Amino acid sequence: MSSGFSSSDLANNITDILANDLPRFTQEFQRLTAIVDSDSEPFKSKYAARDVIVVIRDKLKELAAKEQNLELAESALYTVADLGYLLGIVLLDCEERTPGEQILTESIDIMERKPNENTVALLNSYNQLGILWANRSDFDKSLSFLRKAEEAYSVEKENKKSISQKPDPKAESMHTLTLFYIAQVMSKMGNGMESARYCEVTLARQLEFGDFDAEDWLGNCCALATHYSNDKEFDRAHKCLLEADEVSKQLLSDRETKLNEIKQKKNKSNNKDTNSEPQQINNNKSNTSEQQQQQKDQQEDQEEDEIIEKRKDESIKQTIAGLQATRGRVILSQLKDAKEKKEKEKREKLEKQEKDEIQKKEQFNDQLMKLVNQRTDEEKEEEERIRKEKEQIIENHGNEQNQYKTPIKEENEKDNESSIVNNKSPYRKPIDIHPGVPDNVGSSPMRKAKTLASEEELIGNLILSPPLKQSNDKSPIGDAFTLTDASQFFKESHSLLLKALDFFVLDGFVSEHVAIQMDIVALYESMTAFYDETDFSSQAKLHKRRANILEPIIPQLNPQNFKNIIGEMAHEVGEAYNRLADIKIAQAHEFSHQISELVQQANKEMKQIENQKENEKNKEKDSKQKEIEKTKEVEITEKFKETTIKQQNLNKQINVTLALVNEYSAKAIKYFRIFLAPFDQPQTDYSGYQEYTFNKEKEKQQQKQGISSSSSSSSSSSSNRHPIQLTTVPPQPPNNAPQDLIPIYLSVHFSIARLFGRFPVTEKEVYLRNIRLSLDEYNYAVKYYDTMKVKDVFEQEA
Repeated sequence: MSSGFSSSDLANNITDILANDLPRFTQEFQRLTAIVDSDSEPFKSKYAARDVIVVIRDKLKELAAKEQNLELAESALYTVADLGYLLGIVLLDCEERTPGEQILTESIDIMERKPNENTVALLNSYNQLGILWANRSDFDKSLSFLRKAEEAYSVEKENKKSISQKPDPKAESMHTLTLFYIAQVMSKMGNGMESARYCEVTLARQLEFGDFDAEDWLGNCCALATHYSNDKEFDRAHKCLLEADEVSKQLLSDRETKLNEIKQKKNKSNNKDTNSEPQQINNNKSNTSEQQQQQKDQQEDQEEDEIIEKRKDESIKQTIAGLQATRGRVILSQLKDAKEKKEKEKREKLEKQEKDEIQKKEQFNDQLMKLVNQRTDEEKEEEERIRKEKEQIIENHGNEQNQYKTPIKEENEKDNESSIVNNKSPYRKPIDIHPGVPDNVGSSPMRKAKTLASEEELIGNLILSPPLKQSNDKSPIGDAFTLTDASQFFKESHSLLLKALDFFVLDGFVSEHVAIQMDIVALYESMTAFYDETDFSSQAKLHKRRANILEPIIPQLNPQNFKNIIGEMAHEVGEAYNRLADIKIAQAHEFSHQISELVQQANKEMKQIENQKENEKNKEKDSKQKEIEKTKEVEITEKFKETTIKQQNLNKQINVTLALVNEYSAKAIKYFRIFLAPFDQPQTDYSGYQEYTFNKEKEKQQQKQGISSSSSSSSSSSSNRHPIQLTTVPPQPPNNAPQDLIPIYLSVHFSIARLFGRFPVTEKEVYLRNIRLSLDEYNYAVKYYDTMKVKDVFEQEA
């Protein structure tokens, strides 16, 4: 494209060029840069605009060098700098970065002499060089240019304030861009906090000056709120979202107004066409073909406008849905944070209780040892007296043993008595209640009484101390964020995420739809922290809901196109069923404990019945007494029957619970295998996999079904792919697992090993097979652990 402008079109003096030619050339430049070129020649108009600026810039540069009038030469030179600024911007747009950088640098050198002459051009030049060096990944140099722009704006603002002049709107807009670019560079440099601060100021300035696109602004505001939420600065996040809510309301209001205007315009156009029909008939259908063409053009323009407006509506709906999803996620982050704090509080409380128990035991042992080791004067005197008596007896009767049998016997009895007092019986050893305690402790009745009293007191204190896991006190976290608070947060977040799902449907928005569904699942998982661990019903419902949300989505996705998304969902579903199996096992243990108590109660009642019958046989009683005892026997018998019925019902519940353990464990293994398939079985086609069963009969049925299903699907599936193997450990660790996924990969193998080996089965063959499979999984995981030198996996699993 030729601009038609050359140096011959210019005057030969600076004054005429500045007065007459400059406005004409700059107008042509603006016209050319506004043209949108085709994809085949994207820079055609911009190159023409470049030629226009080059012509007048070179001419002014030449005349300025010859001009004797310094003031006029200086004016021409500053105009050359302004034109150089325009030329540099065009060159950068045409991806001619080095020439554009050189010309912008030359222009900045001139503009810096009088920064107030054209502040907007100077600010934009700094901004463009900042962007240029940021694209070259030299963020320090990029930031240096943007800081210069920030400083130039501050100087300009102070100058305007000093002369009571209103700020230049263009300069304000350019400074807003400077702040936005600084935020981007700060983010690239890893300074997230500073980047967020600049983003917030940018958004606030855009609201203040009204120079922004509402949809872009909402998108940036949601991104900033997400950043603050990730940093757990929830107050700042909600502040952003409150502003976004106001902007979204205004956006919808403006859109409704625009749609009404379009509707009114369309109605007027239809009325005009209706009124013009009789006139067309009366004019004997003159110019019919021309009118038809006009109507056709109008209809095409109208259809094109409708398409544009429809796209605009979709774009606005998507923006609003994105805002709703962000609001729901910020609340979810708060709930997760509260969950983490509550779990941390529970761990710290348990650790403190354990330490207190250990400390109490240590104190008990210390005090007991002090009591044992203490010797009173009375005990020492008693021991000394007995020792002297023994020596005297031996001395008096040592040589007369054969002559005086009876006295010796008496003395021997005394000696035995004294030995018994000292716990030194010649026929038995004293019972060692406390190892390491001297045998003569307790010889004094007074001392013995004191010792027993002290021991009973210490043991009593130990027994009366609170059990390890029993606590009715609310922790500080519990007081600040209770189950009621968590429920309110859950409801609000859940409602917002469901509204976002109304737009982000699975058909067309797979990634967004799954991401929101995963957020909803995370809501249910977060709520588990606010229910007691022994509330098996509530815990199970929450985890079952996790699985029910994601499980139907997995079969709807193509595993070749959405492999990562399927793996993420499969891992989540596997974890949900794994937790459900844990809960049911704990519930079965609870039922077993209740049955044990009922058995003891039944035995006690049976014994009462037997004693009652025995008493009736041995004693003769009057009729009234017999009636009383008969009534008592009936009552005891009824209690025994009730206890037996309860025991039977609990046995049924245990059987149902164990069946659910098997079902949930089988599903957990299945979905864990789906997660592992891209790493362990890369040639898997995801079709035809069966749930692992722990029942021999069901397994045979599944094998029969598997043969028929596999034969029917073999024709449709390619020969180099095969169904997922649920019980096969890969021969060697995969080399395609990302480093950040290796700990998760290993933990899943450990979970599968635990699922195979942890619950009872009746068939010996199945039991041995499960043990083998469990060991295979553990051995493989350990081998992978040693190979990749992954740390802390065992500790996490434990």
